[in-house]
Amino acid sequence: MLLVLSGWVLVVGQVGRELLPPDDLREAEVAREMLENGNYIVPHLAGLPFVEKPPGFQAMIAMVFLIAGGPSTTAARAVSVALALASLSAVFLLGRRISGARCGGLAATFLAFSSRFCQTAHEVHLDNALTAATAFALLFTWIALESVEDQAKKRAYSSAAFTLALAFLTKGFVGPTLFGAGFIAYLAISGRQKELKHTFSPMPLAAFLIPVVLWLALFAANATPDVIHEFFIDNQIGRFTRGYQSNVRPIYFYLLDVWPAFAPASLLLPLAIAAAWRKRLGVADRAGVFFLAMAITPILILSVSRAKESLYLLPAYPALALLVAWWCDRALAAGGERARIGETFVVTVSTLFAIAVLAASVVLHGEPIMVAAASAVFACALGASLFACAAGTFGPPQLGRQL
Repeated sequence: MLLVLSGWVLVVGQVGRELLPPDDLREAEVAREMLENGNYIVPHLAGLPFVEKPPGFQAMIAMVFLIAGGPSTTAARAVSVALALASLSAVFLLGRRISGARCGGLAATFLAFSSRFCQTAHEVHLDNALTAATAFALLFTWIALESVEDQAKKRAYSSAAFTLALAFLTKGFVGPTLFGAGFIAYLAISGRQKELKHTFSPMPLAAFLIPVVLWLALFAANATPDVIHEFFIDNQIGRFTRGYQSNVRPIYFYLLDVWPAFAPASLLLPLAIAAAWRKRLGVADRAGVFFLAMAITPILILSVSRAKESLYLLPAYPALALLVAWWCDRALAAGGERARIGETFVVTVSTLFAIAVLAASVVLHGEPIMVAAASAVFACALGASLFACAAGTFGPPQLGRQL
């Protein structure tokens, strides 16, 4: 039920809204020109090369335009919604694999209801694609870490490597760099450095390098030297070292921003971080420190960059959501009054946030008022049902906890 509510929050408000400046209009226009001129290698804006990032996200929108019979606002927004739902699916599958459906449902809920993720899901922005790719890379990497047989490890690492190649084709080197740094940090903390030999075997390397090198070769063949310099030096390196006047912020920016941007789950983040660190050397439960490393390392790296925006941290959100869900699942499994308080907190905040999003859609004219009203009734009824289950009012206490 929480999964249904999480998905609903992302979908509501997408229909009937115009594209907004600057990101919505820019990405949709690049995709429209891509469809018009047939150049999927070097993106263009207003007829000129626009190479801030590789063309992966705009190419997805252009293909949806082609399927839909032409450019439209709905088609552009559908890509962002699909990618946001893909991110939810990945964190749910990973949470379920680690600790069951409750952990997966909580992880998806925390991700969907985080204010930054929810806001960006309602924008036509390439960070939605980067976040989805990172979430699936987390899933496949954990499967590889769990696997005992060498071939199974290589297959899982190959899947993770391919999703990181997609991350590169979406936003360049930043996606693979952040993920790789988090993975190396986890191996160092947990003492599993021998895993590196599996990641550098031919299969994973080919899965990453073939898509990346193929686009780079085509880009070099179709772009002028000035455009190539702009992509590699001005954008891929220059943004990290220099930034722009509008997004140069102090080094502690993300350490402050994550609390409101990841709310409401950020209220539980200190407890989850402390628990994961305490269990960092344990063999039985390594998931907490894995999520901790995959979330904290990108925060530290991005803090060094001069260019800082709240949404730049979005690829770390799947790991943050899984970290808090991992801690909550263990607290709930312990039972007692604290577990009931935790369940009540999750249900109440989730429902209130969903209603707030629905109300905002009416104010912003994103949905007809009758649809929003029906959605609010649905959210209230769902929240009441979950609250009753958490309180054990539908049967004996054990049945209530299971529900």
